[in-house]
Amino acid sequence: RECEALAREARSRAFEEERETRELRILSQKHWQGLHERQAGNLALEYRVQATQAEAKAMEGRYAELSVATKKRAASDLEELKDEFGALRTSAHQRFEETLTAVRSEQRSSNQDLLLRLEVVNRSKTRSRAAAKA
Repeated sequence: RECEALAREARSRAFEEERETRELRILSQKHWQGLHERQAGNLALEYRVQATQAEAKAMEGRYAELSVATKKRAASDLEELKDEFGALRTSAHQRFEETLTAVRSEQRSSNQDLLLRLEVVNRSKTRSRAAAKA
């Protein structure tokens, strides 16, 4: 009987140890599975960070390109405006000179007309005086 009791106790301990070993194996598998899942998650996050960094670098490059293009465009527009302003100034100066020449010509013509009238008036006065004296 004692042997049977010892055998039962040994089987019971063996069964208990086997159950604990199974539980430990399951916990260990869960631990490793969780660890692998976290590693996979970390790897996915790392890929996302790298992709975002690459995207940011591309955006910086595009910004630099746009900045250079904008500066070139502004310089080109400024040169265009300077040219246009120069052409307008030259045109306005030409029109002013033409107008001034026309006004001077009209004044000369008007002055000549006045001088002719004055001469006619003076001749007529001179004739009237000469007639009055005679």
